Amino acid sequence: MGFNALSNAGASGNPTAAAVGDLNGDGLPDLAVTLPDPVNPATAPGSVVIFYNLGNDGAGNWIGFSGPSQIFAGVGVNPSGIAIGKLNPATPASRNDIVVTNRGTPGSGQSGTATVLLNGPAGPFAAAQTVVQAVGGEPLGVCVGDFDGDGRRDIALANSRPGNSAGYTGSGSVTILFNQGSAAGIWNLPVPIIIPVPSQDVPTSIQPGDIDASGRVSLAVGNRGSDRVTVLGNLGNARTPSNFSQTFVGVGAGPSELVLANFTNNPSGRLSIATVNTAGNSVSIVLNTGTAAGQFSFNPSVDLPIDAVSAGGSAPSSMTSGDFNGDGKIDLAIVTGASSPSTTLPRVVRVLRNDLLNGQLAFTALGDQAPPATPLLVRSGNLRAPNLTDLVTVNQTASVTGRGDGTRAGEKGLSTLLSNPVAGCPGDVDRNGSVGANDLTLLLGAFGRCPGQAGYNPNASFDSQPCVGANDLTILLGSYGVVCP
Repeated sequence: MGFNALSNAGASGNPTAAAVGDLNGDGLPDLAVTLPDPVNPATAPGSVVIFYNLGNDGAGNWIGFSGPSQIFAGVGVNPSGIAIGKLNPATPASRNDIVVTNRGTPGSGQSGTATVLLNGPAGPFAAAQTVVQAVGGEPLGVCVGDFDGDGRRDIALANSRPGNSAGYTGSGSVTILFNQGSAAGIWNLPVPIIIPVPSQDVPTSIQPGDIDASGRVSLAVGNRGSDRVTVLGNLGNARTPSNFSQTFVGVGAGPSELVLANFTNNPSGRLSIATVNTAGNSVSIVLNTGTAAGQFSFNPSVDLPIDAVSAGGSAPSSMTSGDFNGDGKIDLAIVTGASSPSTTLPRVVRVLRNDLLNGQLAFTALGDQAPPATPLLVRSGNLRAPNLTDLVTVNQTASVTGRGDGTRAGEKGLSTLLSNPVAGCPGDVDRNGSVGANDLTLLLGAFGRCPGQAGYNPNASFDSQPCVGANDLTILLGSYGVVCP
């Protein structure tokens, strides 16, 4: 597994959150980033910056992201979370909307807001409708999903404070804003419910998913205060707090972000949990052991220590997931390194390759990727469809517009790490470092397939031809039993 580094950069300010999704309807994932006010971040309104994906050139090479094509100022004080999804039925079908959490002054305990930027029918966010909704105290994480089964995507927020007492250091809550659709093209205000959490939790991150394979969308909430994840199990799509059961799973110290994924490729599709733990210098893996709809049970977490980055220490802080080497297994990528992004000590992107074998899950840390500026966030997306899942980092203080020229000195803002589809050695289809029976099975499963066809595996093509054929089989058999250098 390898990556080729490209660089982009954009608006000034220190980003707090980022999300990937198609915002202009061209079928390519774009990037949206939240930026608090650079002068008065805790008291002045911040902004959202959109970088549009420019796609490939005539030779099939990815061009990169645009400069900051659109900037929405005044979304709220201290924007701290962002999600992309189709919220307004009046939004053109191929475009998505944006929702942002506005934390307000950190430590105040006061109620925050959510700003919804609805995509306009005349063009991407042209004459966009903006909706502001009061939510719980100091909201941080946000996600979208259909939590009541009515076909419309709703909004869920992790509120780190209760929102009713300035300076209170106790628990927060989860707010769900149920989508009421639109009338005459105007989006109706959503209907909120508040789900209380135990006093020690302090929710900070939140992700949706069909965790129990029931067809219903549940939630996983990362709690920085209690070092655990709360699974809010959707029991029946009702718009009530009691519809969501609460299951608690311990993880490493200080979980900052989490992902849901089927790491073990179980046929049911049930989702497991991974968290990146800043205080614990670790990644926690929590495997789903449920066997029926409505059952939310998990193994105790397994913590993977994150080794220090040379002299820079280890403080992992951001996480994303995806199949970065095309072997059909979900890998992880994290940002780690020096605990303070203002230090001159290094911070890097580290990929944890999923080496699932015979039902046994294991992750292998690969070589660190050093973006041209200090990375704060890492996100993933299929930037160059239909190729592999790529990584994009959002770095500290963006200052230059346009695509980088491959140099690294002085570049800040966005850095894109493009997955390299070249195998470690000819014949190593599953990228496990050797050529054997599983590689042969995978190649035969993709035999005769070409890009865009079901069952095609780019890792099974070793020659200059994109389709998988007889020459690829000959190359694999000639390398059978070889351990890659």
